[in-house]
Amino acid sequence: FAMDALQQIRELQGQVHHLARSNAELEAYLLENGHDPELRAAIGENIVAIARRQAIIEDLQKLVPGERAKEHEIMGRQTGAPVEDVDMQMACAASNEAANDGTGGLFL
Repeated sequence: FAMDALQQIRELQGQVHHLARSNAELEAYLLENGHDPELRAAIGENIVAIARRQAIIEDLQKLVPGERAKEHEIMGRQTGAPVEDVDMQMACAASNEAANDGTGGLFL
């Protein structure tokens, strides 16, 4: 069960990463080309999708003993960030192996 939860966490982290990257690309496009209501709506949808995935990740991490502490330690060492900043970094961190499965949000 713990391995399934870990796999789900990594997949969700990958999705969060892709959604965040997509939002950054959309924001850059809007800066260059001006306001577009459809793109602005897509960014909003991605924000909601990211928040949902982050909540699921947090719930899954509670099911895996030591996983959250281990992730904090790894992220803190990699970035030198204080523990309170690591949660935000973890939300944006993703495995390069994660694939866009198209389960919500707008991926580019």
